[in-house]
Amino acid sequence: MAYKPGQYLGENGNIDYEELAGEAERIDSEENPEKVITLLEPYRNDSNNNSSLFYYFLGSAYNKLGREKEAVDLYNKSIKLDSSNCLPYFDLYVSSMEKGEDEEASVFLHEYLTRAKVFIEKYAK
Repeated sequence: MAYKPGQYLGENGNIDYEELAGEAERIDSEENPEKVITLLEPYRNDSNNNSSLFYYFLGSAYNKLGREKEAVDLYNKSIKLDSSNCLPYFDLYVSSMEKGEDEEASVFLHEYLTRAKVFIEKYAK
């Protein structure tokens, strides 16, 4: 997968971070975390990047590679940008369960369930 100049430009001529997130979703960070990181990492620190899904998918790819601290930082950034995004809460729940942090896991599960309906309504088009 090679980046083509202008491939992810929106109508206004700026990078379309939602389109990048959509491409990361199509690549699938579970199956191809390295490809997702290669696609998204160059745009990680762009000051105009306010895509919660972008940071979620990048975090998910890092998580798959066992880079938990980076993943958690990216999940938190995703949540900060859009607190209705339930996806990072679910991954934080799973991570907490795997570490035996049951109380923390239950908080993340509650946050996930609280936001899931709104998130689905927002993004299921």
